[in-house]
Amino acid sequence: MNNKYKLQVERSGDNTITVLEHIKENKYKVHWTVTSKHDSEPVHFLGFYTETRFIYMNWHGTTKIYDIETKEELFNQIYGDSLTSKAMLSDDNKTLYIRTKVGRENCLIAINLETFEEIKRIPLPYDQFRYIRFCDKIGDKFYFYNNELKHRNFVNRYNIVDFETEEITTHDLPYPQTAKHEPRSPLLNIKNRKGIMPYWDKVEVSKNEKDEPIFSYKLMVFDIDTFEVEKIFPVLQFSQRMLSYFERDTDTMAEQFMSEEKEGREYDEALADFIQNLNTIRLSADRNSVWLCWRGGIVRRVDYNGSLSPVYVTASQPDSTLKGAFELFTFHSYLMSVKDDGLILQEHGNQVWMAIDDINKMDAKIEDFIGIELTEVDKSKGIEIVKSDKDLEEESERIYNVFKLGDFEKDEDVLVCLKSIDVSKISAKAHYIALLFKDKNGETYEENEFFARAISVKGAADIMEVIARDALKYGYKYKFGSNNEDHAYFNLFYNLVDSDKKYAQLGFEFLEEADLDHDVDNFPDMIDAISSNMSDEEFQKMLNENEHIKSYYEYFGYGD
Repeated sequence: MNNKYKLQVERSGDNTITVLEHIKENKYKVHWTVTSKHDSEPVHFLGFYTETRFIYMNWHGTTKIYDIETKEELFNQIYGDSLTSKAMLSDDNKTLYIRTKVGRENCLIAINLETFEEIKRIPLPYDQFRYIRFCDKIGDKFYFYNNELKHRNFVNRYNIVDFETEEITTHDLPYPQTAKHEPRSPLLNIKNRKGIMPYWDKVEVSKNEKDEPIFSYKLMVFDIDTFEVEKIFPVLQFSQRMLSYFERDTDTMAEQFMSEEKEGREYDEALADFIQNLNTIRLSADRNSVWLCWRGGIVRRVDYNGSLSPVYVTASQPDSTLKGAFELFTFHSYLMSVKDDGLILQEHGNQVWMAIDDINKMDAKIEDFIGIELTEVDKSKGIEIVKSDKDLEEESERIYNVFKLGDFEKDEDVLVCLKSIDVSKISAKAHYIALLFKDKNGETYEENEFFARAISVKGAADIMEVIARDALKYGYKYKFGSNNEDHAYFNLFYNLVDSDKKYAQLGFEFLEEADLDHDVDNFPDMIDAISSNMSDEEFQKMLNENEHIKSYYEYFGYGD
């Protein structure tokens, strides 16, 4: 653990890594910000291997090493083209291991972190390592977990590679996952030599005192040396309404679980939906138990011997009108952190606090629960980042191409700024081609403000037309502008097209380049701009000449 520095990554635009330096207590300041250019892929590894050097890898295998003291990039290499590239450190942090896949070729690579030279490369046979999503390192052995549909049957298997001898052994587990999408790997506990995962077999159904069906959620514990199953035990009781966050699906799932015919595709799909209600399995600090977190803000601690904490269940969330334990069906909760006095849960980047009076209580019955009203996370529970004005300015402009603007109110300054826009030099920041205009006082204006102002200036339309045609030339498909609602350059084209019907064809050309399959509002807005300066007959004639746009126009019912 690095006590002086922490790392954070932001995936808005190009992936941006912020190095935070400890000040005191839980306060940190921004020491260095580095951007991984043209890279917005999910991050698979980010961590220190010395006090001042860290490694970054995305899921496509782009691997970079940075030095904090010199503020330089030391290493940049791409390993693989799959979504499952993985990086791991040796126990002494002197070797970086990379599992990579290029086409049909899988391999395990070792890199010396002092010289950055490749030490060893072990080919991984394609028939055994075709689909590799998960890998754990235990000593010199690599545990590759594989769950896939093979010869019409799912497998639940570990292929273990001994890095020293290069020997590969295969170990099957019973009760394979039937999830076709997003399977998850078991949690391996090195201290206790145990693995733990949900029990993927027939769901046990019983009745409560009200004669209502209860569905038992179970875990399976196995030995990671022999791969023998040691224990299968229930950890949570589901009511019928808890089975799915879509109420319409709960009856169907319940019918499958209660039917005598517990086979086939429909049963497997219901089982997968049921099991995947569990979003997190996390080892406790003492490594003798695990924390489980299900959808709905439901959390429980479980010992390997079957001992249970009470079920801690969300009764309400901040700023929400929904209340009632086991009633928050659409709360897709993940367990992010365990503290001495509670838990931090997360949903889509938003974190909330679940206070727990006795976090070590482990003598509960399976039905025991405590309803807890979640609150905002207190600053003392996390880290507080002290940012300078420069830090805030850089952060606010991270996805933008910034243009200098003298005085927003002066026509001549607006024209000068327009003339400075060279599309060939505008860079895409991941999925953004966003423009920002900053005046001499540091005031900023986004595209919607600037182009709405610019179009009113005499002579501006001619300059804007040149910019628009250049934008079509250089392209912007699948790119957004200042926010995730507008396509790149939308406000430029919209204000130009809306100003005069002579620019109408530019509006159609904009829509031809835009990503209409994922359009939110820009399609109808541009259609309105095109048609606003002409008669219905003129508009229909132009629409007929643009068949691709006409098909979208009719499909979405704008012509009705």
